[in-house]
Amino acid sequence: MFRYRSAQSIHTMGVTSVIIKNDTDTSIKLQEGTAGVFLTTTEIKPKKSYTLNINPDATYREYACLTMPDNTIVQDIFSSDDVIELSSITISSDGKKFTLLYNKDEVKH
Repeated sequence: MFRYRSAQSIHTMGVTSVIIKNDTDTSIKLQEGTAGVFLTTTEIKPKKSYTLNINPDATYREYACLTMPDNTIVQDIFSSDDVIELSSITISSDGKKFTLLYNKDEVKH
């Protein structure tokens, strides 16, 4: 089995992982969807992280992060194609606006 590891990412043939870090004081709901239909995957508690695993050969998926309890979307939706390129995603807030910071890892290519 082909496998390599970097500081934040793990890539195993058939599975790609990205770490989603919640650096806010608000719980974040992660939703996964396709064709505009989204289901909640998990809730990421404040100051915690979640490892999202995807199969790059599976159907294209989109992901949305929503603040809780009001379900306001955080910035843009990201896709399974984005996950393949990223080592981590950090959710941050300046107290007024939530932001997704995309972190690339050169080793992932």
